Amino acid sequence: MAAAAFLRVYEPVTAAAAARSVTRSASDQKNGRAANPLPLGGAEHAAALRAASALPPRVVGDLDLLSSDDDATVRPSLPLWPPASDGVPRSCPMDLSWRASIALEEFRQSVQPEVMSAFLPPEAVAQAFAVANRQVDAAPRGRDPHIRTCAWHVPLPWLVLFCSDERCEGLLRYRAAMADARRELARALAVVRRTPTDFLTVRRLEDVGRWLEEFHPRSIVELDFDGLAPMVSADELGAGNSVALMDAALAALRAGDTQQGLAGLSAIKDRWGAVRAFERAN
Repeated sequence: MAAAAFLRVYEPVTAAAAARSVTRSASDQKNGRAANPLPLGGAEHAAALRAASALPPRVVGDLDLLSSDDDATVRPSLPLWPPASDGVPRSCPMDLSWRASIALEEFRQSVQPEVMSAFLPPEAVAQAFAVANRQVDAAPRGRDPHIRTCAWHVPLPWLVLFCSDERCEGLLRYRAAMADARRELARALAVVRRTPTDFLTVRRLEDVGRWLEEFHPRSIVELDFDGLAPMVSADELGAGNSVALMDAALAALRAGDTQQGLAGLSAIKDRWGAVRAFERAN
């Protein structure tokens, strides 16, 4: 498992299919083709529904309404498992092209140009960006994928979206309804606007907020850092987990106890700083 943390959004599969239908129609019109939107009951939706709800292929196969000359393809996605209590099937598109181009750009900015060429030929990099940019331009949400990735630590702004009782039992994974995540983020923003701190900046919180606003309101937000389990302390599976520490720090700031609140945020940063040190360990 990757030594990384992931912030994922699982949207209702019907919402994802509708978004792709709109995008496909816009792309057809832009390229001078007659609009041929993907029906909600089409093959792409059927495959997502089967993955998300584990229905037998024999049953879901009846939903395939596309004609044989349709060139729609199924994008890889992660089903929400176990399903949410409301029974709505949800999935998280993996958005591989977007995420690959983001990772490539981050790597390119972190090294000297001559070092970059030692890893990948310049023409290969240019071709990769060209392909990714074409797919991003046709996507319904610009350049923000459903999955954000952070290597070797959990960013502090991600922790404010959850409560301790939202942790999946036995795992370093939290899940919250989109409405709850947005509410917690709004509360955190109100605190740090009143008491600014470099540990948790308004700019970074607003960035997460803008990202969340792009998704369906009945989505599920998931923080998954189970891949970092070998590097974190046992506290992360107990009452001293980072989400609980974040909640306590914000509560202290909200109550006017600036010293305790900032000390709590500093402790969280130090905890994840110790984990990040493993990235450069021999």
